[in-house]
Amino acid sequence: MEFEPTDQDEEHTQTSTNDGRGETEPKGCYDKCDDCCGGHLQTLEGVLLALLSGVTFAASSVFTRLASDGGVPRYQTVFINCTSLVPVVLPFLIYYRVSPFTSQPIKDTLLLALTGFGRAVVIVAQTISFTFAPSGSCVALLNGITAVGASLLASIFLGEVWRLIGILAAIVDVVGVFLLIRPPFLFGQLSDEYGHTRDLSIGYGLIAAAALILSAVLVSSRALMKRVSILNVIFYAAIMSLLLSLVMMLSLGDPVWPISDVRLIGPLCGMTMTYAVSFYSLYRALQVQEASTVTVLRNISIFVAFLLQHYVLEMTPTVYDIVGATLIFVGTSAVSVDTWWYKTHPTSDEKQQLLDKEGHKLSSVGGAIESKDQEPTSGENND
Repeated sequence: MEFEPTDQDEEHTQTSTNDGRGETEPKGCYDKCDDCCGGHLQTLEGVLLALLSGVTFAASSVFTRLASDGGVPRYQTVFINCTSLVPVVLPFLIYYRVSPFTSQPIKDTLLLALTGFGRAVVIVAQTISFTFAPSGSCVALLNGITAVGASLLASIFLGEVWRLIGILAAIVDVVGVFLLIRPPFLFGQLSDEYGHTRDLSIGYGLIAAAALILSAVLVSSRALMKRVSILNVIFYAAIMSLLLSLVMMLSLGDPVWPISDVRLIGPLCGMTMTYAVSFYSLYRALQVQEASTVTVLRNISIFVAFLLQHYVLEMTPTVYDIVGATLIFVGTSAVSVDTWWYKTHPTSDEKQQLLDKEGHKLSSVGGAIESKDQEPTSGENND
């Protein structure tokens, strides 16, 4: 979550001057050790949270299927899953004194509400898809389509360069997606042979739509995420998903209250807890770690989902499922690594542009100081 600096941290970062000349003293060995250890700990935190997010997300998809197969109506399952998000974020908002409505300009508040609604649609669609299609395939499709969609949209609307390795990785990703979905118009008899049913079509359609919407939200909210608190981003996604799932449950579903079957309490509690942990650990990981690194590490959800699908749900994946998921893992990881390399290893032209930009800033500051020195003082004016 978003952590505020303490007074001790502020005092630790301040440097003393020598003879009032503004020269800062070099940091001692203890300060350097603190900085080094803090950086390593923060990196370790991001890695562990990214892995935790992937594992718990896979577990949540299996718990969702268990609850739905046990007799809980689909839309009621979605609503129960969304109820866990708001109560978890409220204590952090209160503790850090972050207001979801007044801590940013009105324009950013409206953008937060809009992107929050987009994330809510993603949460609802992906949760419903888990009740129709195998969890392993759904998780793999969500990861694969989101990676390709976000890269493509960023290239079109943000002008980001899509290099050859990224294009090849995206092609591998798309091949994996088609092997998982196996649409009848391409695979023909093979689709029927490997269980292409109406439920699978609905599940795969929902998860594909969720991935595409998530790609659009991620690309469109990049600038917004740099200006607002991450707690507000989570709050609006949580409250919008709760309201949307409530409307859908009351208008489209037939909820059963109370849930009298004790055997359903375990899957429902497991679903809400694992999804809440996955949701918040993902956003915290993105705060302290590069997004490309988080994406690669979170791909562990694909393997965990297939393992749980096989051993818990007793749904054995086909050869096409395994090959398709493996291709998605390779393609998604390659796209993320290519993105990381592009950001951390600029070309010579980009380095020169950066140097020119810094030189322009220094010349502007120098010109401002020189003009200020040349201004006559009040005493000179009186003379």
